[in-house]
Amino acid sequence: MVDSEVALTRGNALPRVPVATGTVEPLGMTQQGTCHRRGEILRDDEHLGPPQGAPGCGLAIPDLVEAGTPWTITLSGVDSLAGLHCEITDIESQSSQSPKVGWGDGHIKAETTVSTPGLYRVTVRTMDAHTITQLVLASEPGTRQEVDLKQLP
Repeated sequence: MVDSEVALTRGNALPRVPVATGTVEPLGMTQQGTCHRRGEILRDDEHLGPPQGAPGCGLAIPDLVEAGTPWTITLSGVDSLAGLHCEITDIESQSSQSPKVGWGDGHIKAETTVSTPGLYRVTVRTMDAHTITQLVLASEPGTRQEVDLKQLP
């Protein structure tokens, strides 16, 4: 029998499971339905490699901001301002600005505004060659309050 086949024992279909010895044996069940081989079923999974995603900088910005209204860029996973570069680029015009970054509430932060509505890309580069980007949409002034009020019950 192959691993996917089922062993028929006393008229009951018992699934087959691999065991540590490399053989495949029927999964024995008691009258209460518990597995005799729970150790084999519950054993730790094999190590599948390193965690996904590289260590480094994390970036938190709002999804929607109002043009002309200040908003905050917050960085995590960065221990120093040395070699840190933050840039905000207007996707349409490709004009960019570099807000001043500093410490605040235990994180590196930058307070910034954009002057015109549109889509902007926030790019952060660290001294250890990590680059992280995120998009933010800037709306007409007053639009965000209208959106928030529409969501109220």
